[in-house]
Amino acid sequence: RMGRLVTFLSRVQADGWDKNPRGIGVSEHTAVLVTSAAGDATVAGAGPAFFLRPERLPTECASGAPLRTRDVAVWRWEAKDGTDVALNIASWSFPKAQGTS
Repeated sequence: RMGRLVTFLSRVQADGWDKNPRGIGVSEHTAVLVTSAAGDATVAGAGPAFFLRPERLPTECASGAPLRTRDVAVWRWEAKDGTDVALNIASWSFPKAQGTS
């Protein structure tokens, strides 16, 4: 499923729908709960949620050709990581300890 999400975000970017697309991948038995209109959120359930943001345009994104992209920032968060840590999907801000770029 992660490959599909990265492909979708790449297509959104390559086709000009959005210059800064963002995606959320949620494992089975897991939910991302948006708790305020400002975008504050928490993760609940048994598995992780992944928050993705491509850092640059894909080098190749065409029908019938393999997708070529790099520099996709990915944050992984689980309920067990704590609900007292601020996740914000409006500003796309996450704890630095959880993020990998």
